[in-house]
Amino acid sequence: MATDLAIIDPKTIGSELQKYKTQMEAALPKHMTADRMARIALTSLRINPKLMNCTRESFFGSMMAASQLGFEPGINGQCYLIPYGNVCTLVPGWRGYMDLVNRTERAWAGTGAVYDGDEFDYAKGDKPFVHHKPGKWSGEKGAMMYTYAVGRIYIKGISQSETWPEVDVWDIDKIWAHRNKQNKVGDRHYSYAHPEMYARKIPLLQVIKYLPSSIELASASALDITATEGRQNLTIDMALKGDLESGGDSSAFNVNDPAEQELEDLFDKLGKNSAERKALRESYIPRGARQELVNSLKNKLAPTITITTQADPPKQQASVSTEQAKTESAQEVEKKRGPGRPSREEMAARKAREEAAAQAQPEAQAQPEAQAQPVQTVQEIEPAQIGSSEKFAF
Repeated sequence: MATDLAIIDPKTIGSELQKYKTQMEAALPKHMTADRMARIALTSLRINPKLMNCTRESFFGSMMAASQLGFEPGINGQCYLIPYGNVCTLVPGWRGYMDLVNRTERAWAGTGAVYDGDEFDYAKGDKPFVHHKPGKWSGEKGAMMYTYAVGRIYIKGISQSETWPEVDVWDIDKIWAHRNKQNKVGDRHYSYAHPEMYARKIPLLQVIKYLPSSIELASASALDITATEGRQNLTIDMALKGDLESGGDSSAFNVNDPAEQELEDLFDKLGKNSAERKALRESYIPRGARQELVNSLKNKLAPTITITTQADPPKQQASVSTEQAKTESAQEVEKKRGPGRPSREEMAARKAREEAAAQAQPEAQAQPEAQAQPVQTVQEIEPAQIGSSEKFAF
């Protein structure tokens, strides 16, 4: 199905959701209604306005998939609607996974985060356990040190305390290294905005592997994989058919292409909506002018300075630049020359005076004796009357 790139209109989203009310009601758990999902969709758009730049297909497809899993996006951390460019992506949270495990009625699972100052101990082997007592820094983002998960299988006739728990613990550095290895969407990855949600989910997914599975758990895991790999682009038909593993057609925005990421970043900074992005792409990309489009968008972001004068602006600007260049050149020469040394102009003037004096001396000797008499008179004047400087005795 071709992706509908029309921008989402919050005013009509309620009526559009009504089109799929029957399908949604069939998929929703008893405690949820289609009207409630419509209100949640409006709340999601209000909390994160960037979702309004996503395609209708990906947004409604994500809402439909959340309905099938019994998740309420943004409510209690069950799942999140995250925009990657113009694609709305559904990402299950650790609370959503715990809910799905408990719904099987055959197992239980829990997870936690350990912060600096917490009292924490654990063991594996034939007597696995976890002991965690939160301290005063619990909940501070920068102080998170470990995350862990615990799971138990219900066995008929055996008390829960007698069954071995499945325990998994991850160091925070190991978690970020795992994220960086699997991440295909760069800093758009949801873990940057929701670090604890992601960190607690990693060990929980490892524990879930040893617990009874379900169709819902498999679907949630598939959504996680396609979101991390940057190829999730759900449609309404995919959600209705339960096809959440293929990821869909991501041609609307290929998050694995660095050039596409750069283009989407520029669109975001300029506040372009889906319709404007589509029009710009169709104008440039088919004729092989992607870089021309990128340069054009960068020029719009570059700051501009306008100088308004009554005189001719280019000529005045050139004059100012020339004078500034002369000043800077003189300053550089002064710096290189050092203090106490004459400048080039002073040396040239001194040389001119010396040459003029040298030319004047032969002319004075060639004049008649009568004209030279005043010179002799000057030479007979007492030095005390004119000073002792040699230049006055010439």
